[in-house]
Amino acid sequence: MKILLGLGLLLLPTTFLACSDGGASHCVPGNSVACSCTDGKMGSQTCNAGGTFDACRCTGSVTDMGTADLPPASGPRRLFVTGLKYKANALASVCQSVADSQGLGGTWKAWLSGVGLGPSGQVSALSRIQAAGPWLLLNGEVAFRNRGKLATQPEVSINITENKVTVPLNEYVWTGTNLGGSTSDKNCQDWSQTSNGFEGTYGDPNSISGWTDRGTKTCDTALHVYCFED
Repeated sequence: MKILLGLGLLLLPTTFLACSDGGASHCVPGNSVACSCTDGKMGSQTCNAGGTFDACRCTGSVTDMGTADLPPASGPRRLFVTGLKYKANALASVCQSVADSQGLGGTWKAWLSGVGLGPSGQVSALSRIQAAGPWLLLNGEVAFRNRGKLATQPEVSINITENKVTVPLNEYVWTGTNLGGSTSDKNCQDWSQTSNGFEGTYGDPNSISGWTDRGTKTCDTALHVYCFED
């Protein structure tokens, strides 16, 4: 009896630790969310097969989201709207050029739908973005917590430029993309036309609900571009 009692006392702390370790809230496997590390760095957590989040993976300083060392091969990505406006036939390489000019590093893609912007089959804006997310504005605010959220609405207005300046009201963005990430039937003839005989879908960077499909404008208009790091 004394031996059994002693074993029970030895096992008790182990059982207690296991119970206290399993208190994490459940999540959807595969989803990623932004998180903050104890040293002030920004990171991401991915929900594992057991329905709980893995430890926060740290990637860089929250206060310096514009440096070239962010993010690494996996983890949070950045997002901005261009400070300048462009005609429809000059959009394909705008984002990479702007990011490079600011020393942001990484691979950047425009939130645009249309043939010829990416590999065969990647016609919609959503299909062209392959990273898991999350995506943060250059001021550190989370816009989309994972790739699935790109088919919905951002948590904040996407109105911060590559220079961390806010785009004024009544300024708009070429998208050719419906809410949900699918291609619209208005994209300036696959971003090849700049005449008023064609139209393209545009979004509002100062709107949550109309961020990608506020309306249409003729293709002789110059508008901003959303740039996603992929």
